[in-house]
Amino acid sequence: MSKNISDILVLALDPRRDDFVSKIKVLNLSKNSLGKEAIKNLGEVLPHNGIIEVLDLSKNALGVSGANEIAVAFKNNKSLKSLNLFNNRIGFDGAKAVAENIVANHPTLELLELGHNRIRNKGLKAIVDALVTNKNSSLKVLGTRFNFLTNVGITYLYNKIQGAKTKVEEIFVKNNLMDDRGLYNLSQIFNEDKSKLNIDILAKVKYLEQEKSERTIWVHPIMGVNLQNLKKFL
Repeated sequence: MSKNISDILVLALDPRRDDFVSKIKVLNLSKNSLGKEAIKNLGEVLPHNGIIEVLDLSKNALGVSGANEIAVAFKNNKSLKSLNLFNNRIGFDGAKAVAENIVANHPTLELLELGHNRIRNKGLKAIVDALVTNKNSSLKVLGTRFNFLTNVGITYLYNKIQGAKTKVEEIFVKNNLMDDRGLYNLSQIFNEDKSKLNIDILAKVKYLEQEKSERTIWVHPIMGVNLQNLKKFL
């Protein structure tokens, strides 16, 4: 993103200006190769902006420092409802910054997309722990696809959210490292809880069961057949 466009964003988003008239509620900056200067400018302006409700910063290579700037900027925000940080290489440290500054404090955020960021189980745990301790959280949708999450991480996510009775309604966890065994165990827990959560990966269970059924050979021995004949039959 050029310096001129960065400056224009500041002019459009900074309510401290005497001539500020912007009513921008939805801001899509996806795929803009935002540089450090643009992120810094946004980080300085956004804490004062109480209008923005939807911010898409996906695919901008923010990294840890960029994620930290954005997280701190929204720490005390009361307007943001949707934040998309998909594919920004924020890693665990970036996820931790988002957890501590936004998830743990934010009262209005309803959607948080953190997919494709290599946050791993450790980063996911930071997000989840912050979420369940924020009694005022309004989060309904959490995206965590493509993050190298294992059976342990995804199960922890489900158990914490279900147990804390949060407002979360939908979890996106496909394309991680959960194997078939972990998926079956999760589905059993889910069914026992009679959970109303929508977890995208559970849709895969029925296909696994179908494949298992197709691979299974059922043998019904005829009554009266002795063991020797049965061995010949098999």
